[in-house]
Amino acid sequence: MTGAPVPERPPIRTFTGPGPPPVTHQDVHSAKTEQLKYMIDRANEAEGEKVMIRTGNLQELKNRVGMYYNYDMSKTPAPIAPLAPPTINAAIIERQWNDFAAMGEEWAGKAARGEDFLLLAELIAGQSISDGPIPSFASDEDTPVPLAPPPTFRVAQSPTTRTPASTPASTHPIAPPIPCAVPSNAGAEAVALASLADVKEGLERASGLLDVVEQLESGHVQRVRDLYGPNAKTNRGAADGWDGLRSIVNKRERLGKILSGPKNFAGDKDRFLAYFKLPAQTGKGKRKRTGASDEDSGYRAYRRIVEAWVWCKRDIKRERKAVAYHGSDGQFSEARWKEKWGERNRWEVWRAMGRETYVKPLRQPDDAELDNEKDSDDE
Repeated sequence: MTGAPVPERPPIRTFTGPGPPPVTHQDVHSAKTEQLKYMIDRANEAEGEKVMIRTGNLQELKNRVGMYYNYDMSKTPAPIAPLAPPTINAAIIERQWNDFAAMGEEWAGKAARGEDFLLLAELIAGQSISDGPIPSFASDEDTPVPLAPPPTFRVAQSPTTRTPASTPASTHPIAPPIPCAVPSNAGAEAVALASLADVKEGLERASGLLDVVEQLESGHVQRVRDLYGPNAKTNRGAADGWDGLRSIVNKRERLGKILSGPKNFAGDKDRFLAYFKLPAQTGKGKRKRTGASDEDSGYRAYRRIVEAWVWCKRDIKRERKAVAYHGSDGQFSEARWKEKWGERNRWEVWRAMGRETYVKPLRQPDDAELDNEKDSDDE
């Protein structure tokens, strides 16, 4: 008896080291769509190539990730025993690591902006702190003690664990870490540039329309601008290296305006995606669709959409100047426009006019004048 063909399986992950695998059967079973896509991204990064794609419905994504980790998704994972309450020491350690993580994020942000970062903000940088002499230090009387140059960075270390029989803490006071500023020099600049390179790579990893929309909806694009771009309100300049990010961020923000702008799709994501969905190819030997790429999952490439925005606006503005849409006062009449086009948005009218194109059109004499006419979606 011949069964159905077995689909090609991605590499099966096996784990031989101590501890649980990075992704458990229960993780995959209970994951939502965005969590599964995140798992796929991490697996692709670990492999150094694309071993899984991010498209498909929820169950398809679960089956794909489960196959990768060698989990049988037709079975319900065994329940996981509840974890025992953390000990006091474990809770303290967890809080310390959370504090270190928050401090690291703040440090990276300040370094990227060329600002000083103080380990202890409430103290004056460079101030020497001491709780008194250390009795265990013995020096010859009246012998001057040479002072070592201050280190560039001081990292706080945890005190050595003492037993009840140990010397009391007051005998060996632990001096707090000396605050120091991260210098705004070549070192900080290198940190900033490395950070910006990682941010750029993360943005460019999303190359398809669905992935870029996901970046916009998650607020990732706005966070990048807030962290690295100029801020007129606070009179803060852009981080060094922002020029390499500006174009990437601007294109994504423009796509966001196409999705949410009142004259465009007004935030209607389903309408937006339906409009830019490319027709399915049929037959063999068909040429690749204009504006498509391997990363766009059947949608028009977002870069083509962003480029076409200018051409779409020009054609619509030119059409609205026609005498057919003038009212009795000789001015443009929104009522007459709706008589012909109904509730269609700017892009839908553009398509109905037969002017839609994703190849740069020839320049027209009035292009510059039309481009200078601002509207609500330009701001």
